[in-house]
Amino acid sequence: MNRDTSTFKPFAVGLLLLAPLCVYGLLRTPFTTAEQLLLARAQGGIGELSGSLYSPLYLLLLKLWSGVSLHPSWLRLLSALCGLAALPLAQRVVRGLGGSHATQGALLLLGGAPLMVLLASRLSPGTAGLVATLGCFACFLELGRDGDWRWLVGWLVTALVACGMHAGLFWIVVVQWAVVLLYRERYRVRQLPWWLIQLLPVAWLGWRYYPLLEEYLGVRLSRGLSGLQMADGAALAVRLSTGLALPFGLVGTLLLTALLCVGLWAARDWRRDPRHGLLLLCLVVPGVCWLLLWRDDAHLAMPLLCWCTLVAMGLRQFPRWGRQMLWSFVALVYLWSYWRLLG
Repeated sequence: MNRDTSTFKPFAVGLLLLAPLCVYGLLRTPFTTAEQLLLARAQGGIGELSGSLYSPLYLLLLKLWSGVSLHPSWLRLLSALCGLAALPLAQRVVRGLGGSHATQGALLLLGGAPLMVLLASRLSPGTAGLVATLGCFACFLELGRDGDWRWLVGWLVTALVACGMHAGLFWIVVVQWAVVLLYRERYRVRQLPWWLIQLLPVAWLGWRYYPLLEEYLGVRLSRGLSGLQMADGAALAVRLSTGLALPFGLVGTLLLTALLCVGLWAARDWRRDPRHGLLLLCLVVPGVCWLLLWRDDAHLAMPLLCWCTLVAMGLRQFPRWGRQMLWSFVALVYLWSYWRLLG
């Protein structure tokens, strides 16, 4: 009985925190410019949407959803439902990456994270992509645990769905390739079936998104490398910590970044532990892509989960009285961010 309660509690706490914040965010009436552009793209024909290079599956989903009503609250409800659905999946992934001790704290941080609230209360492919990404990582973790071919099929389906939600989510496949290569002696993936099945997503995505390669690798990458500054890394940390821009999120960013550093120290065995190696890669790789290739918050959903996991691991390193004090400070940071974002 106690085991069932502990299994249910982490994501339930996150749901109870995220749901009312999403409801408040849904009530904001006017669309932002980005939301208007996304909605306009979703009003095209089926053939036009399926031919979209960036997010064909999300645009098709949004078109079907908007067929009921075009009211802003109804359209944003799609993002809110995806955000709430992501929390039960996040519980499995967080436990696989950071361990059971960090799960409850990570899901509490994720459910209340200002950036998560922002993604779940506006028209964005961020939460829908997060659901598909978490499904892909859940299948990957189970595949590494027992090697069952059914998890391999599930991985293939969810990987293709995630990339269909947005082409930029292809980084999840690259990260998993790196993990299988780096930890091939410890990771229980059957190497031959794993690499053979990679031909399908590589061939499909290469054919489907070949026109984007020149833009991303030839134009955006060179532009991102030439214009990259230290302030850009700080801006990324502020977005993940508080969802705000500098200087409003400075204090909260310093606190959560310090806790992140403690969490990185707790995950210092990443060379031997593939779980921690995967956790770090899922934070660093999309973060670098965000800095160099695109500045869309929709791509920060999975890095946000890894950020929260590492912060929760950092909080676990303190004695009980220290954790209680730090949780109080984190709560104040989140309240300040809500006031700035939703006020």
